[in-house]
Amino acid sequence: DGFIASVFHKKCKEMGPTLIIIKSEYFKIFGGYTDIDWKSNGGNKSGKKNSFLFSLRDDKSLVKLKCLKKKYEFYHNKFTLC
Repeated sequence: DGFIASVFHKKCKEMGPTLIIIKSEYFKIFGGYTDIDWKSNGGNKSGKKNSFLFSLRDDKSLVKLKCLKKKYEFYHNKFTLC
């Protein structure tokens, strides 16, 4: 449905566990999972440490990406998708 934050939040806000799969305009596939409800605001959030990001490589291997800020799982903001 595109990369518009307001559309994402309208569909995913407070919907519970979420698996996001994204296909870029360059046909790269990546995404993430969280068991924390999405909110439009609230800043940094942590939960049970089940959230993760991934990338599907051209050779079809799946890579779990490392979190740079291990204290938080993601950031709530109505203007972004992170």
